Amino acid sequence: MPDTGVTAVPEIDPSGLAIALSLVMGSVAMLEQRRRRRAASAAVAVTAWPRTTHRQKLLLVGWDSADWKIIHPLLDAGELPAGAG
Repeated sequence: MPDTGVTAVPEIDPSGLAIALSLVMGSVAMLEQRRRRRAASAAVAVTAWPRTTHRQKLLLVGWDSADWKIIHPLLDAGELPAGAG
């Protein structure tokens, strides 16, 4: 017979396919249970935070290229009182 470049598809054992499918489905179910437990525990953690009637504001400033050679003289001169504490 001439070589056509097409190979025969091996026969698949139906019982082996069923086992593989059940393993995959079991893994998916287990991951879904884990996701639900984590979501439930996260919801409990969020609701357990103390509630206040007022909200405090916080300003977070990041100095991306701050250099201590510049910051120290400013701190010493009292120009950065919040940074001195």
